[in-house]
Formats: sequence, C-alpha cells, structure tokens
Amino acid sequence: MAGARTERMFVAVDVPESIRIRAVDTASQLSRSARVVPAGNIHITLAFLGDTEVDSIDGICAALGRVTFRSFRVELRGFGTFSSWPRVVFAMVTEGKDGLAVLHEGVMRALAPFAASMRLDSGSGFVPHITVARIRHLDRHTAGEAMAFVDAHRDDGLGGFECIGFKLKMSVLAREGAAYSDVCAFSAKD
Repeated sequence: MAGARTERMFVAVDVPESIRIRAVDTASQLSRSARVVPAGNIHITLAFLGDTEVDSIDGICAALGRVTFRSFRVELRGFGTFSSWPRVVFAMVTEGKDGLAVLHEGVMRALAPFAASMRLDSGSGFVPHITVARIRHLDRHTAGEAMAFVDAHRDDGLGGFECIGFKLKMSVLAREGAAYSDVCAFSAKD
C-alpha cells in the first residue's frame, strides 16, 4: 500500500556481552578510518527485512513464532572480510555454522509470505558472522590496514555461547548511529 508507515527491521541472534566487548576491544585496534560497531549493536543477522510495513509486524512475529529449532553451540574465532577491498570487518563463526544456516532457512521460509511488503534479502550465500567495523574511506591504504588486521587476528578466540533463541529487531537510524530495539523474541524448542 502506497504511503504505508514502515520501520527498518531485521532478524538476529543476540551475542553475549563478553564476546561483544572482546570483539570491540580487538576491532578498536583498526585505524580511525574504520568505524567500530558499538558493543550493544553486535549480533548475528539471520535476515535483513529493510523497510517493513508496520501493519505487517504482528503477522511477521506470528510467522517467526512457528520456526522450530534446537539450541546449538556457536563459537567465534578470528576476523575476516568479504573481499580484499573490504568495506566490512567481521568476526567469524567457526562452530555452529550449520545450525545458523538451518535457522536462517527457517526464518526465510517464514518470511516468504511477507516478501512483497519488505526488502527481504534472498539470503543466497548466507555467511554467519558478527560485523565489528565498517571502513569509512576505502582506499589502498585503509584496505591494506584492514587486511593486516585480519592477518594479525586470524586465530583470536572470542568465545562461544549456546544459541537458544532469535529476535525480530527494529533499527532506527540517527546521526550518531543505529539504535536497535527488540520487537518479538523466539526460543529454541528443546
């Protein structure tokens, strides 16, 4: 519907504070050309919905509530980028990739009926990770710094946790950055 009120939404797994702080502390070693993600905003994205019609949020929560999964272990170790010309630096999921992929697929199936009312990413090539920094001014120098950081921290252990749930979240963009809030939460069915 034209002119419908929308909110920026995504589905994510929360990451324990100790891992978020360790990731931010390590990422703060990047140069000032990188903007480190605030610890409170670190999560594992399962699906980015984009601008979503507010009238569909209750239905989305109901659909996501039908996603079933068992809890599983997630470990994060080392840092990476999606290319040698990196816009994003992330911490890598080294254990729990399969569980996150299955959860991602369930979320995508649940969201399929709502795809017309949002900018739902198809999810092809899903790579579970936590974004820790974004490169502001990408050039040969900053790309080299990011790649050197990744090489230096390739094996850093960040810790692990039991994935026992996921959430639909709202993102409000502001000059000082994004602020996230939980809309609805879902638990594993062990």
